[in-house]
Amino acid sequence: VTDVVTYHNDNARTSQNLTESILTPDTVTQSVFGKSAFLPVDGKVDAQTLLLSDVSIPGAGVHDVLYVVTEHDSVYALDPYGGAILWQTSLLGAGETPSDTRGCSQVTPEIGITATPVIDRSRGPHGVIYIVAMSRSGSAYFQRLHALDAATGAELLGGPKAVEASFPGTGAGSSGGVVAFD
Repeated sequence: VTDVVTYHNDNARTSQNLTESILTPDTVTQSVFGKSAFLPVDGKVDAQTLLLSDVSIPGAGVHDVLYVVTEHDSVYALDPYGGAILWQTSLLGAGETPSDTRGCSQVTPEIGITATPVIDRSRGPHGVIYIVAMSRSGSAYFQRLHALDAATGAELLGGPKAVEASFPGTGAGSSGGVVAFD
């Protein structure tokens, strides 16, 4: 199994898997290739799934792991062969919900984790999966960068960290000559 640790498989976003040796035009036919399972999660999946091979899951042994994130701000580590949930975690803070659509018609009915995470196998005790999650509490909106242990889902590196920025300007949502990241 070849690890897939970023969107479209590499930093150039080529989607190429240069180590693939089994899938060929002769082996991929309608009679033997297609959906092999449906793995239920708690919300819409917009981000690409990622895959790590041979992850040692505490108390559960070594597994290839499929990582799925949802617009409901959940992260799942799934066994890609049997579909078992190896771990699942919510990235919502206390009293928070996923964001409303903020007028975006592309991501409905809620916005949570839209972007594909990135995994760095060399960080942390088991590798780190980096995820940006959006949420809200009342009229306050939050975007946070999370660093999760790839084997347990535990928050690492003192996270999560709020994504905050501002820039001088008078555009939409500006206040006092400053536009805040929204």
